[in-house]
Amino acid sequence: MSCKNRNLSIDYFRGLVIFSMIVVNTPGSWNYMFPFLKHAEWHGCNFPDFVFPAFIIVIGMSMSLSFNNYNNEWSYNLILKIFRRSLIIFLIGVALNWFPFYNKNIEELRIFGVLQRIAITYFISSLIVVFAKFDTIKIIVTSSIMFFCYWLVLIVFTDNPFSLEMNISKKIDSLLLKDSNLYRSFGIPFDPEGLLGSFSSSTQCLLGYIFGKIIFFKKVNSKIIISCSVLMILTGLLLNYFYPINKPLWTGSYVIFTSGIIFLGFFFVDSLSKLNGLGFVKSFLRVFGTNSLMSFILSILLVKIFITLIRIDNVSLYSYVYNNFFYVFFEPRLGSFIYSVVFTFLVWLIMFLLDKKNIHVKI
Repeated sequence: MSCKNRNLSIDYFRGLVIFSMIVVNTPGSWNYMFPFLKHAEWHGCNFPDFVFPAFIIVIGMSMSLSFNNYNNEWSYNLILKIFRRSLIIFLIGVALNWFPFYNKNIEELRIFGVLQRIAITYFISSLIVVFAKFDTIKIIVTSSIMFFCYWLVLIVFTDNPFSLEMNISKKIDSLLLKDSNLYRSFGIPFDPEGLLGSFSSSTQCLLGYIFGKIIFFKKVNSKIIISCSVLMILTGLLLNYFYPINKPLWTGSYVIFTSGIIFLGFFFVDSLSKLNGLGFVKSFLRVFGTNSLMSFILSILLVKIFITLIRIDNVSLYSYVYNNFFYVFFEPRLGSFIYSVVFTFLVWLIMFLLDKKNIHVKI
């Protein structure tokens, strides 16, 4: 696989992930959603619960390519890049939580979030790769230790380790931050992107890195990779009996189960990318894939602008459009879904115009 084809495969897959991420995050109404588009309430795994770990996997795969540009040798410039990139992504995430600034007291600002989880995950996993001297065996051993230690921390310090109210992740975040700085949509202060879970998501990022090294730089039979992916899925389901698959806690069973399915998903997209035709689909995914961070940030900004800054008849533009068009002409859940697809295409159109001008935001 040439370097160009490697990047195209990742771009297409990353584009599919971003498309899915925006769709599941922007329904016309959260009250009207198809069940398969809802996150699992606690334990379990629905379609939206695969999207975030897929992006984490892609980050790891991209690391296997970008670090190769440094000849897989650590340098002060590489360490500085890791620190700078992690900090910028984290601060952008905090700023997005605060936006549009005027209507939220900074003392009640949520500190964690999706971009913050990405920043911490990238920071931890990158440093592990660098200080393991890019040695695959050392990285596998380190990941395994982190995997086991995370499970141990979860079960040792509380009598009900996998519950919403008693889990240690909640307790750690509450010690570090005020309850007002944590996510509160679960009914209590609990942040699904909190600090402790970042160590578990880092193991998933490292799995992505190892997967990238194998498929991009090693001549490994695809049947072996597929078999290993299926084995991971079955292992995750088996672990689920005593180590529940849980996205908010980002449990190890969740990491193994979702990674197996995501690896199979990448093979599917990679196979499609090699076929002739599908020009529009490839172009569509490439636009999102080559400007993924900016696409995600833009989607959040537009949602917040439509909800908080633009109002019609004393109703937010976001709700007004759904209530007066999509809700009227479609069954409520179908209308809510079509709304999210149309919104995603709006984001894509803006990114397409930027792509035409060769504007790609890299951090």
